[in-house]
Formats: sequence, C-alpha cells, structure tokens
Amino acid sequence: MKLYLKSLSLLLMLSQFVNAAPLTSISQVKQTIKNIDGQRLTLQELKQSQGLLIIFIGHHCPYVDVWWSRLVQIGKMALKQKVGVVMINSNNPKNFSENSFANMVNFHQKKQIPFPYGYDENGLLAKKLQAQRTPEVFFFDAENRLIYHGAIDDNPDEPEKVQNHYLKQILQDLAAGKPLKKQATPTLGCRIQ
Repeated sequence: MKLYLKSLSLLLMLSQFVNAAPLTSISQVKQTIKNIDGQRLTLQELKQSQGLLIIFIGHHCPYVDVWWSRLVQIGKMALKQKVGVVMINSNNPKNFSENSFANMVNFHQKKQIPFPYGYDENGLLAKKLQAQRTPEVFFFDAENRLIYHGAIDDNPDEPEKVQNHYLKQILQDLAAGKPLKKQATPTLGCRIQ
C-alpha cells in the first residue's frame, strides 16, 4: 500500500510538472523576498558570477527534513563554485504556523545556514517560477538561463542508495568547465501552500 501511494503521488506530481513551464531566465523576475535580517533582496542581487541556486523549503515538510543535510552540502558546494544560493519559504503561516517569519529566523540561527533565507510573502515568487513543492530547486547559470528545475536527487529516504545526483552533477559539470545541459526532473515533496 505504501509503495502504491508513493507511486500514485509521483504520477500526480509528474503530471503537474509536465504541464508546468517555469521561467527561462531570472532576469524576468522582479519580485523581492524578505531576508531573515529584514532586508529586501532581488534574485539578481543574490546571483553570483556563475549563477544562482534557489531552494524552496518549508518547515512543515518531512521531505525537507530528510534531504536537509544534502541541501546544505550542495548549497556549500555551489558557493565554492561562485553560484549564489538562497533558500526561500513561500508557505503561508496561516496554513502552517511553523512557517512564520519568526520561526524562519530561529531556524536560520539554529541550523547556522551559510546563505540567505528569504520569505516570499504571498507566494508571488513561487508562482512566478511555478514552484509547487518543498524542497524544489532551480539553478540559473551565469547568463541567467534556467538550466535545472526539479529534485535534489532521486532518493530522499536513503542517501546511500541515490543513483542520480541531479543537482550535484550539474555543479560538478560547472566546476569541470563542461557545457551545462538544460534538464528537469519531477519533484517530490510537500505542496507549497
């Protein structure tokens, strides 16, 4: 039954993903996010010389918990490659109180996150990018083009059994100077609400 529910959930997510057409460039996004220090930031300000990695998370989501150490590891890897990194919470705290701005500030301090963590009030940025799940990642290259949209890897539950390190592979290709292929994978996680 558990396998059936996972399969059904994956099929539903895949059907939504196939119909979604996220933006192709961060230069099309004008919305700002509120960083945990209260400062308003644009994606262009967060981008570094080699691009920008956007990670949507939510505090109510168990998928964020199981992928957490990999998210931080990949974020640090991206920073070393001169890729800006930002985590974004687009969830409405009225739906899940854990996602309040005050909880975001506490979470950032407790976890000692080494990159900005922004609040997307009203979910406008998530809507613009067509982000639907947490965790869900977007990687834009140095020319602001969307190169990757999807999951971190193919196995949230068992890191040692991951066969496709989607995001990590892109960062490794970037470090090796290889051409980056545009790609997308289905996301698996909690709905942004």
